[in-house]
Amino acid sequence: MAEDDADIDQHIARVVDSLAERFTDKYDRQTIEQAVAEARAQLEADARVTKYLPVLVSRRAIDKLAGRSSNAAIPGTA
Repeated sequence: MAEDDADIDQHIARVVDSLAERFTDKYDRQTIEQAVAEARAQLEADARVTKYLPVLVSRRAIDKLAGRSSNAAIPGTA
């Protein structure tokens, strides 16, 4: 199980890197890390299967950062 967690952590780190590049003109890295961490916490709480967790985290964080999330304010804009 720990190996799976390490793999997920690596994938999530790549998600942060990708989103930091994509949103470099709008948000600093810390804000992106926060959005990804919040998305991961929300999804991981109910996850039975974690194989697709990184892609789901990425999509939720993108929605939040792009202002398409209806359940929370965009990080760093309050």
